[in-house]
Amino acid sequence: MSIRNRWIIGALVLLAACGSSGHGSTASQSQNPDASQVEASVASFDLALGPPDQFMIGLATGDGRFIGYGTVRVRVYPSGAPPAAWKTARFVAVPGTHPRVPAPATPRVVPAAEARGVYETTDAFPTKGLWTADVDADVSGLGHSVASTTFDVARKHTVVTVGERAPATKNYTVSAHDGLPLTAVDSRATGKQVPDAQLHTTTVAAALAAHRPVVVVVSTPVYCTSKFCGPTTDMVAAMAKAPANSAKAAFVMIEVWQDYKRQQLSPAAVPWIVRNAGDGSEPWVFVVGGDGVVKARFGNVITRDELQRAIDQYAR
Repeated sequence: MSIRNRWIIGALVLLAACGSSGHGSTASQSQNPDASQVEASVASFDLALGPPDQFMIGLATGDGRFIGYGTVRVRVYPSGAPPAAWKTARFVAVPGTHPRVPAPATPRVVPAAEARGVYETTDAFPTKGLWTADVDADVSGLGHSVASTTFDVARKHTVVTVGERAPATKNYTVSAHDGLPLTAVDSRATGKQVPDAQLHTTTVAAALAAHRPVVVVVSTPVYCTSKFCGPTTDMVAAMAKAPANSAKAAFVMIEVWQDYKRQQLSPAAVPWIVRNAGDGSEPWVFVVGGDGVVKARFGNVITRDELQRAIDQYAR
């Protein structure tokens, strides 16, 4: 089985903006006629029929600069159907960026290193097929804009979702990796050193057998298509070091690739993120309760506060 390293169109837009937004130019400084045009792209993974789920949408200018901070209005509905009611979506910065403190209250064009991120809300999708997302935003310096994009809603999730039993996977650890190179444990490993060892001391199977809550991050920091795996894994590792968190739950990282050069997936990653041959996405973070059921999941963009709330609520 092979994984197709997909990255949702919205994230491609966000990543492409890195090169052009790093100098902090404003719309008035650009000679590009698309500079004042706001474009929207869905940044969520694995949208399917079911209960309300995390929905993320990215905004950028037509010339590829990020829009961040504040809130916008979002509505999603089946394409061709009457528009739904507007919901407020808040800005969520990607781990590893450095948003201003206090954060500006209104959306604006921002440098990539400062506030790369998405606008997040929660929505349910009762029908499969093509859907439309509209965004209504007042962007400082650009004025009022309404942008639209389309996305697909599948019949079934391709990634383990909330309410399902967690796969009892025997992921590789520092002490047990079947004689494979340590890069099969964590793609960042060098020689005999594995970073964030606290994420590689036990298996999901062992935690479930002990009826212990577990936080699972499935990622590949070196080979991640989205480039978000490294910052997300770093954030989870930092939270695992907190005594209050480690007392509540086990923390486990599952490396996506057993052997990247040979395109061999880790057998522990497959049950979590690859249900159909050719599909796959990363990173993902799951919070599993002591009953072995997935209580929360976060795909691609997650904040420390969101994960901490999930741990406090479900890891007990």
